[in-house]
Amino acid sequence: MEIELAYGRETRKVRVEDKALIVRMPPVPPLNEPALSLLEGLNQPIGSPPLKDCLKKGRVVVVTSDKTRLVRYPIFLPSLLDYLNKEGVRDSDISLVIGRGNHGGHSPDEIRVLFGEDVFGRVEIMEHDCHDRAHLVEVGKTRYGNPVLLNQRAVEAENVILTGAIKFHPYSGFSGGRKAVLPGISGFETLQRNHKIALSSSRCGLGVLDGNPVHEEMLDAARLLDPCFLINVVCNESGQIARLFVGHWQKAHEEGCGFVREVFCPEVEGQADLVIASASGYPDDINLYQSLKAVDNISPVVRDGGVMMLLAECRDGFGPEELLEWFDGEDLVETRARLEKEFSIPGYVALCLKKTAERIRIVLVSSLAHASVRRAAMIPASTPDEGLQEARKYLPSRFSTWIFPQGGSHVPVLKGKSHQEP
Repeated sequence: MEIELAYGRETRKVRVEDKALIVRMPPVPPLNEPALSLLEGLNQPIGSPPLKDCLKKGRVVVVTSDKTRLVRYPIFLPSLLDYLNKEGVRDSDISLVIGRGNHGGHSPDEIRVLFGEDVFGRVEIMEHDCHDRAHLVEVGKTRYGNPVLLNQRAVEAENVILTGAIKFHPYSGFSGGRKAVLPGISGFETLQRNHKIALSSSRCGLGVLDGNPVHEEMLDAARLLDPCFLINVVCNESGQIARLFVGHWQKAHEEGCGFVREVFCPEVEGQADLVIASASGYPDDINLYQSLKAVDNISPVVRDGGVMMLLAECRDGFGPEELLEWFDGEDLVETRARLEKEFSIPGYVALCLKKTAERIRIVLVSSLAHASVRRAAMIPASTPDEGLQEARKYLPSRFSTWIFPQGGSHVPVLKGKSHQEP
């Protein structure tokens, strides 16, 4: 049997035995007219008056995601700008703030692709810089005492609209919603302290919102900013917009999380010897740092001592420069101790990968240098065939194989387990 899996902007063919199980979700059709669906949402939102009734006189800041998130801005953002124009907001009074947290910046061409020709050059576009203290404002503290430093342009705007995409997230439960604020447009110290909570709380996990302190602190930060509206998308397996959740920044997001939990949690029977997964292609596999979310999503259904083969192009390399350094000369206990003293988000990602690599073997099919992949506690391969050859070295003569074409989006659950907390 042969199946094509997403790899960057292309696909790669994977040849497996006919008995392999391909774990797919029921097809989720795309919206026929996303722009029309947006207009309906703006006028009949979730948990909020229509956007026109929420707008105050003055500037509008639209907080957006960066290039590592698939949001499909060119499809709906022009319609939002047109709507604002009709309500008396001029393009000159609208700013897009790219909430990139601690991610890297964008070239002008990348920004043009991110938003599309109809938006690029029409309104002001600026990138948030979490390290630029001169343009950060403290707006209060979270329930855990974390001082919330936010982008000055957003804080001073009369109206803030949050945008993004909703997917499972390894420690905040879900992406989207309040994450546009923290970490999106937060200061470095604020987002560092927020993410460090994941070191000490068992409630920070995929699909978990209730009692999740990372999520709770993100909610606190968003309340301090008090956005007037939210637009979040959910994309289907083909990367098309399947749903728009529009309205109150918290209520609309929570409804979207419920939809994702119901749709993207396939049930599986027990654990497999070999699991093959795509990180879902570009931009989910833009670098290793982002691709490892697929490992968080899928690795729990690999048996102890089994193998996971991940297809992730990683065209932009490893991501944060320090990521690889956290794999040098330390065991799990030492890494955790260092993180307690000098927390680093890439360091935490490395810790999670080390934990998984102690339980299962991970074969990475990517464009990365093989020596660097080995350094990161994984087995390198350049092609799926090469990856399968490596995987078979650690498998019995007869083994079960499951394939997840959308490892970056799906969170499989064992049959009989609640979908509420994958």
